[in-house]
Amino acid sequence: MNTGHAYMYILPAEKYFSTHPEYFSLVKGKRIPDSQRCLSNPEVQELFAAFLIAKRRDNPQLMAVSVEPNDALPWCECEQCRAMDDPDLKTSHGGGVSAANRVCAFNNIVARKVQAVYPELKLTWYAYHQHTEIPTLVKKLEGAPIVWAAAFNVAYSDWHRDLEDPSSEPNSRFLATLKGYPPLGAELLIYEYFTGYAWLGPMPILGMITDRMRNYRKYGAVGVYCMPVGNWGGQGNTMYLTVKMMWNPDLDVQKEMDLYYTNYFGPAALPMKRYYETMERAVPSGPLFISGGYMLDRFFTDEMLAALNPLIDEARALVKDKAPYEKRFADVAAAHRIPRGLRVFENQKKMPTASGRLIHWKTLKHS
Repeated sequence: MNTGHAYMYILPAEKYFSTHPEYFSLVKGKRIPDSQRCLSNPEVQELFAAFLIAKRRDNPQLMAVSVEPNDALPWCECEQCRAMDDPDLKTSHGGGVSAANRVCAFNNIVARKVQAVYPELKLTWYAYHQHTEIPTLVKKLEGAPIVWAAAFNVAYSDWHRDLEDPSSEPNSRFLATLKGYPPLGAELLIYEYFTGYAWLGPMPILGMITDRMRNYRKYGAVGVYCMPVGNWGGQGNTMYLTVKMMWNPDLDVQKEMDLYYTNYFGPAALPMKRYYETMERAVPSGPLFISGGYMLDRFFTDEMLAALNPLIDEARALVKDKAPYEKRFADVAAAHRIPRGLRVFENQKKMPTASGRLIHWKTLKHS
C-alpha cells in the first residue's frame, strides 16, 4: 500500500511548472508551483491516471496508491476548481470553504480511468486538514477507495475527552467524519498521532488510546496507522499500549500495563506506576490538549509536578546501579525534565527584573 502526501510526486513542479503552469494552483491571480494542483484541468486528471497506472504496472503487488494532496499548501482559485466546491461546506480547520468535494470529485474521475486498466487497484487518501469534512456534492466514491481519517488539529482532536463525549466539539466533528465516509463506499482507516511529534515529554494518554481504539473498531475502521516518533524515553508506555491495542482492542489494559511496569522498571515498578496513573487521573479535569501532544505544557502545573517529582526521585533511588533498569529509567527521567524545565521557565519569566532573568537561566540549567 502506497500512502502519504502525493501531488508533489505525481506531478512535480520541477518537471512541469516551467512549461505548464496551468497544472498548478491559481492563487491571487497567479499560478504558483508551491501549491496543490488544478484539479479541474483535464490534462492534470489524465496525468494523474497515467502515473498511477504506470506505478501499478511497475509493481504488480501494489494494492492501493495515494492521491493525497500536498500538506497544507494553497488550493486553486480558478473558476472551474471553485465550481467543484460547495460554498456552504466550511472547513472546521478554519481555512474557509472545505476542499472535500473537490478532492472526492477529482479522485472519482481518476479512479474511473485507473480502474479501467487495473480494476483491482484502489485509490487512497486522507480525510485531513482542509478536506476532512464529508463531501456534500459527491454522493458516491468510485472503486471502493481507502480513506484515512486523520485526528489532526484542535478542530478534530480533543485528547482530554472521550471520542463520544457530546461536550467535546472537536471529537464530535471527527466522529462525523468517521461515520460519514463508509456510507459513500469508502473503506475506513485511521491516521493517528499517539506519539508526541509536538511534545517530547510524558503523555498521559493511556485512557484516550483505549477509548479511541475500541471506538474506531465500533465505527467500522479496519486499521490504524500511528505517526511514528522516536520519543521512547517519555512515551514508551503509550507506544507499548498502542501496539498491544492494535493487536487486541479488548485487552485488559490494567493487567497489561502492570506487566509493562514490572518488566520495564523492575524494582521501580510501583513508583513508576503511580507516576503514570497520577497523570492519567488528572486528564478529565485538566486543560484541553490535542493530537501529537500540542498544549500538553499546560497540563504540567506546579501542583502536578509537585505530585510527580517525588515519584521520580523514589524510582531513581530504587534503580541505582541495577541494570538494565537504571538506563531505562534515565530515559524517562530525561523526558520528565521537559515539563519540569518549562515550568521553571514559565515561573521565572514572570519576574520583571534582570536579576530574576539570571536566576531563571541558572535554575533551568539544573532543573
